[in-house]
Amino acid sequence: MPINKNNGKDTLSNITIDKIDVTTETIDSFCFRNGIDQIDILKIDVQGGELLVLEGAKDKLKNGEVTLIYTEVEFSPLYVNQPLFNDIEKYLLEFGFKLNKIYYEKNNVSGKFISGNAIFTKELLK
Repeated sequence: MPINKNNGKDTLSNITIDKIDVTTETIDSFCFRNGIDQIDILKIDVQGGELLVLEGAKDKLKNGEVTLIYTEVEFSPLYVNQPLFNDIEKYLLEFGFKLNKIYYEKNNVSGKFISGNAIFTKELLK
């Protein structure tokens, strides 16, 4: 995803971005093709594409075949048209997932909370 250059303090500056086309496959398709019935931990860190990955795992999520989701989340947009934490949380709530905890919080230079790693589960972990 392209960097959001209009976000001032919340973005990096002086970055050169190259576009590289890659072939991708949804999690649902990959699991079906490889006979994977259950995902214990789904780790997602795809630079603003987290919701796209989750949408590609819709069948696994709907069928209760994912136990825990550990994903990078943003509270302030770094990429153009990037889903933020609330978008990801809302989508996962449709499948019964709830936020368990946020780790590795990052703040910008003015102290604003901008990102972290979130764990979502169907039941709260202790």
